Amino acid sequence: MGKSKNYDNDTDAMNEYIKMIEVMDDFAYPIIMGYASEEGSFQSVARQYYTYGNFIMPEAFHNYKNIGANAKLLYRLWRIRYEIIIIDNTLKNNDENWYNIFRERIDHLLCYEGTKEDISESSLKKYRNKLDIKLKEMQKEIEVFRNNNLK
Repeated sequence: MGKSKNYDNDTDAMNEYIKMIEVMDDFAYPIIMGYASEEGSFQSVARQYYTYGNFIMPEAFHNYKNIGANAKLLYRLWRIRYEIIIIDNTLKNNDENWYNIFRERIDHLLCYEGTKEDISESSLKKYRNKLDIKLKEMQKEIEVFRNNNLK
């Protein structure tokens, strides 16, 4: 993380960044541990969580491996859910503009293996099925994490 004009030094900036990760982690804890409804929370705050997460989480995954475990799990889970919703809406509306958005942002998709030329109704249906599998894997990972933390 480079020096910010908003902080007196790099240590202050780093401390603030760690606080942001901890806030996201504290929010994620009851959801990951099953004390709060994951789907209800997703409907309420997923957009904001995902937006902030896009700013915070890449750095957290890369440079802060030992903090924010709950936040990292929730971010990954909701990233999958977010892509599923976008694909479902695209397929439902059969909107060429959305197909073009997928083509432009293909590098940002979680696990799409085709090329931008391959983006079509059938390729998105296949990708949607792949995301369903990823979602089940992620839910299993969360269940294992939850069980390990309850011991």
